[in-house]
Amino acid sequence: MKRLDNWEKANARATWDTASTTSRTPSVAGPGAPDDDNESLLMDLNDVSTLPQPTATRQPNAQRPPIGHQQNGRGGPPRRGRAQSQPPRAPAQHIAAQYDGQPQRAVANNRGRGASYVNQVNAARHAQNNGRGGHRSTPNRTPPYHPRGQHYGQSQASMGNRHRAQSTSTALREVPSPGYQQTINRDRSGTVSHSIDENAPGSMERPTSGNPNFGRRGQHNKNLGKVNAFGEWSPKKLHWPKPNGLTTTRREIDRNVKNQMKNERERFLQDPIEEDRILAYGFYIWPQEDGRVVDVLGTDLAPLCHLRMSQKVYIQCLQEDGLAEILKISSESAHSDTHIAEAIRGIRLVVADARARAILATPKYFVIPPAASAMREFIGPKQVITETAVVDDVETTKNVMCIGTLLVGQDLPEMEQQKRSKTGASRNSDHIRDFKDRLSSSLMELAPLKTEMRMRVHFGHVVFRKFPPQYTACQQSITEFTAMLGHPNLSVEIDRMIPGIVAFKMAHKIVGLPDRFRPASGRVLSLLEVPAKHTEILFVTTRRGDEFRVEAEIDARYDEDTNWSEEFQVGSYNVFRDDRRDKRVELSTIDPERQEINSSHKQVDYTLQVITDNMVEIPDDSRKEFEKLIEGSISKHHRVDSLPIRYPQVHPDPRYNPELQITKLVMRSVIQYALQNSGFVVELSFYRTWYGPDTKPEPQIAASISMFHPQWDWQMESMENSTAGRNWKRGLSNFFENGFDAFFNEVQEIQDLLSVTAKEAEQEAAARQADMEAQAALEVEREAAQEAAADQIAADAQIALQIVAREADADQIATDAQIALQLVAREAAEEEAARRQGD
Repeated sequence: MKRLDNWEKANARATWDTASTTSRTPSVAGPGAPDDDNESLLMDLNDVSTLPQPTATRQPNAQRPPIGHQQNGRGGPPRRGRAQSQPPRAPAQHIAAQYDGQPQRAVANNRGRGASYVNQVNAARHAQNNGRGGHRSTPNRTPPYHPRGQHYGQSQASMGNRHRAQSTSTALREVPSPGYQQTINRDRSGTVSHSIDENAPGSMERPTSGNPNFGRRGQHNKNLGKVNAFGEWSPKKLHWPKPNGLTTTRREIDRNVKNQMKNERERFLQDPIEEDRILAYGFYIWPQEDGRVVDVLGTDLAPLCHLRMSQKVYIQCLQEDGLAEILKISSESAHSDTHIAEAIRGIRLVVADARARAILATPKYFVIPPAASAMREFIGPKQVITETAVVDDVETTKNVMCIGTLLVGQDLPEMEQQKRSKTGASRNSDHIRDFKDRLSSSLMELAPLKTEMRMRVHFGHVVFRKFPPQYTACQQSITEFTAMLGHPNLSVEIDRMIPGIVAFKMAHKIVGLPDRFRPASGRVLSLLEVPAKHTEILFVTTRRGDEFRVEAEIDARYDEDTNWSEEFQVGSYNVFRDDRRDKRVELSTIDPERQEINSSHKQVDYTLQVITDNMVEIPDDSRKEFEKLIEGSISKHHRVDSLPIRYPQVHPDPRYNPELQITKLVMRSVIQYALQNSGFVVELSFYRTWYGPDTKPEPQIAASISMFHPQWDWQMESMENSTAGRNWKRGLSNFFENGFDAFFNEVQEIQDLLSVTAKEAEQEAAARQADMEAQAALEVEREAAQEAAADQIAADAQIALQIVAREADADQIATDAQIALQLVAREAAEEEAARRQGD
C-alpha cells in the first residue's frame, strides 16, 4: 500500500513524453520483491510479431495517463539498467482505472487491464511465460541485449513498424560499438542521456574509462585490465562466484526444512515484534541475593537461549529503579501455560547452576586410625627435602617439603593397646561414616551444576609443602597431627604421580588375576589383549599470550590398506583453557600405619576428587589452525619407551602453524581393567613428557592409577542446553548401587594391591641399586687388580732390563780384557822379535 501511494505521487508530478521509448517499472510488485526489479527498463513489445496480440478493441479517444520515472526505494534518482523484454501493456483507460483505486486481484481475461500489473512484471522477468493483457504501441523502443552487441530491435523489427523506427531521432538510433549495449534514458525535462553497459565476458573491447556510466560490472571492477609487456590492452579476468555443488532434491528439501526450523527457533532470541500475537505472559522475580541479572546471565541473557528456542517463548529483563528485576516471559502458543511453566522451571535451574559454579573444593583430610599394635608415641615425615639458603651472609638449611608419614617413638603401653583395640572398629566405622556424609553433602550442592563433571579416586602419597616445625622434629602425637591437617595455613596434597615401573608392574599383577579382574571393554575377551588408548596433549601459547591445552585422541587403524598392521590417525579433539581444572570436591585419606618400618606395604593414600574442566569453543576461522597443528604432529608409526610400552610416534613441526607455540607435549596412554564383582574400573595412565616441540630425545616417564565406575560418568554428563535436572539422592544410591561400604572395600583392595606392588618395585629397585653398586665395586677392584698387575709387570721388566744390562756389561769387560791380553801378548812378541834381531 505504501509503495503504491508513492508511485501514484511520482506519476502525478510527471509528464508523458511521446518521443521517449523507455519507462520504469512501477513499484507495484509484492512487498518482498527486490528494488532492482522495479528499476529495470521495459521495452515495447509491439514490434515483436511472435507475441500474442490483444483481442480487445482499442478505444480511439483513450487518454494516456501521465507516467514518469519512478524513483528507487531509497529516494535517489533511478538507476540505469539493461533493456529487457516487457509483455504487452494494457490500454490507457484501463491503466487509469487501475490506478484510481486499490490494486485489484488478477483475473483470467484479456480485456484492457484484466490481469494485475504484478503478473505483467513477473512476465517481464520470464519472457517465455507472457501473461495476457492489453497491447500498448509506442513509436520507439530499446532493443534487448544481443550476443553480438547489436540492437535486436533494429535488425529484427517487423515490416509494419519499420517506418516508426525510421522516424526516431538520430540520438536515439545510434548503434554502439560491438561488445557493449546502449541504454537510453530521459529525465523529466526531456534531456536524453546514454549509458553503455559492458557486454558479456569474452569481448575484447575496452570500455571508456572516462565515461562514469560504462556499466554495472565496471562500477564493481574499477581496474578491468592493464597494458601488457607488448603494449597491448590485456583485459582483466573477472572472478565470478563459484556455483554450489549439485544436490539431490530430497537433500535440498531437507536443508530448506532445517533452515526454516532454525529460523523459526532463532526468532525467539529477539524481542517480540507483534504484541498482538502474544497469548500469555509469565513473570519471574529475580532473587536479589544472587546479584544482578546482568552479572549472572549477561546482557543478552545467553544462558536462557536454549529455553527460548525449546519452549518457544520470549524472555525479557525489566528493570526499574528501586524495584526488583523481573524476567518477562511471553508465549504465542495455544499451550502457553505449559511453555511458561517449563520456562520458569528452566530459569530456576539456570539460577541454581550459577550458584553451583561458585562452589569450589575445600580440601578435607581423614586420618585412618592405626591399629593398636602399630601405634607409636609420635608421628613425623618419612622424607624431608631441604635446600640451602643464604640469610644475612649466613648459609642455612631450610626444609621445603615433607613426603609421607611415619610412626616413630616407643610403643604404647599394654593397657593403652588393649583399650585402642576395643575401640578400633568403632573408629574405623566413624571414619567411613564421616567420609560418606561429607561426600553426600558436597554432591548435593553440586547437583544443579549443568556442566560436565568427572569424579575419580586417585592413588598416591601425601606431600606437605607448608608445615609447622614440630612436624619435622617428630614431636606431634596422632591427635595433634589430625588437628594440624585442618589448619588453613597448611599446604598439603596427594601427589598422584608415581614411577612408571610401578604402574607397569601393577598391570602385570592385574593380568595375572583373571578371577578378580576382567577387560573394561566388552569387545575384548582376554586381559592380555587389552589395548591402550592414546591421547596427544599439546600445551600451546598464542602470540597474544593465551595458553591452551589441546587433547587429541589417536585411533589405531587396521585394514587392507595397511596390510592389517597397526597405523595411527587423528580422532576427535578438544581445546581447554590452559592446564587449570576446577576442583569441586576433594576428600583425601592418610594412613600412617602403612608406612611402618617393618611393614611389607608401602604407604599409598588416595583422594576422591570431582573436577570440571574449562573447555573452549574455537571459532571456525581458528579451528583450522589447531587442526593443522594436530594433523601435522601425528605419525603413522609407533615408538617404544623404556618400560617397554608401544605408543604413537609424534613429531610436531612448528612450521605447520607459527601462530601457536608448543611449550610442552605429553603422550598419554591409558589401560583400563574392571573388577569382576562390582564393575569398578582401574585406570592405569602412562605419561611421556617433552618440553618443547622436539620429540627426538627420550621422554620423561611418569604414571598414575585411578579408579571410577562408569555410572559416575553417566550421572555427571553435561546437562547444558537442557531443561532437565540431575536426580541425585542424598544416600548416594545413584553412584554406589552396592552401598558405600562395598565401594570402600574395593578401594582398600586396590590400595593393598598397589601398596604391595610399590613395595616390591621399591625392593627390586633397591636390589637393582645394590647390584649396580656391587658391580661397580667389583669393577673398581678389577681395575685396581689390573693396575697392580701392570705395575708388577713393569717392575719385573725393569729388573730384567737391569739384569740384561749387567750381563751386557760383563761381556764387554771380558771382551775388553781379552783384547787387552791380546795387545799385551803382541807387544811381548814384538819385543822378543826386536831383541832377537838385536842379538
